[in-house]
Amino acid sequence: FFKDDGSGKGFQHLAPTEVGTFNISYLGINTLFGKNVDTLYNQFERNRAIFSARLPNQTGSGAHPNDPNYTEGYGRKNQNVIVPAFLATYTGINPTVAGLNIFKTLPRPNWTLTYAGLSKLPFFKEFLTGATIRHSYVSKLTVNQYNSDLFYNPDSVYRLKPLTNDYYSRIEIPNVVMSEAFNPLIGIDFKTKGDLQFNLDYSRARMLSLNMIDYQLIEQNSKELTIGFGWRIKNFTLPFVKQKAQPRTKPNPNATPDAANAPDARGRKKNVTRKGNDLNLKFDLSFRDDLTNQRVLDQEQNVPTRGAKTLRFSNGADYELNDRVTLRLFFDYNRIIPATQESFPITTAKGGITFRLALK
Repeated sequence: FFKDDGSGKGFQHLAPTEVGTFNISYLGINTLFGKNVDTLYNQFERNRAIFSARLPNQTGSGAHPNDPNYTEGYGRKNQNVIVPAFLATYTGINPTVAGLNIFKTLPRPNWTLTYAGLSKLPFFKEFLTGATIRHSYVSKLTVNQYNSDLFYNPDSVYRLKPLTNDYYSRIEIPNVVMSEAFNPLIGIDFKTKGDLQFNLDYSRARMLSLNMIDYQLIEQNSKELTIGFGWRIKNFTLPFVKQKAQPRTKPNPNATPDAANAPDARGRKKNVTRKGNDLNLKFDLSFRDDLTNQRVLDQEQNVPTRGAKTLRFSNGADYELNDRVTLRLFFDYNRIIPATQESFPITTAKGGITFRLALK
């Protein structure tokens, strides 16, 4: 709203409002490996007092009336204290020099690396027809929605809230999410000249959601290892399946048909052989570990809310009997062990033989 303030200086903006979202590439890799999640969270709670002392305050301010370890106006649950402490802790930045304003965060690099020249190196090109090494990292920092605090007064920035004795914030941030993933941390694919294929992927991800309404931190960590193996065996013959006979050697153009196909001393023909089809073998194994913890600030409790350890095993063999019938043998196994007592372990297994008929 605008009105003439009577000073002759024109119109004055009485109720400035700012609403929006914030999304930026981020980098939290420093704390993804190594540190225990409980140790990291305890450090986050302690770092709040450091940021409370660093934030700008009015002259002569003393200790916070509700907690002597914090500065007046910036208590342990003040948004301007919690958000920068959260970012500094979970990115591994020294809290004495870390930034104080989330909206002044600079974009940080993410990357994807792929190397496909391994099979061209002298040592590997003798037995590899193709090989790829993969690595990728993606991270982002998100504020889904922020808006102006209606009680904030730019002419009286050090006005205290009556209940908490904290300063009003210019911008209200209900939720901050930091997510990152190595997908994969390391990935390897290669194929040999003998039609042997192998792939390995190890991925790791983390998502941190800080809720400023009920002062909760939800942390989700996941790890996954996948191993795959495949092999195509050419001209494979099944002992119980009759195969077509094909010439074993190139026939002599000067020889008569009867001489070329004349049986040997045991009654077998000399220039024919049983022709087999390709047998495709495939094996896959994966293990995934998911865990979600819920914590409340200033309450010494860590509650696992969901998660599970999942083991999957799958193998199969495909064989084309002829151009219309395909035979497949398979076995699949799946084991889920939950991280909470609200559910129970689940094991499933199935296997069998299938025939696929193609009508032409």
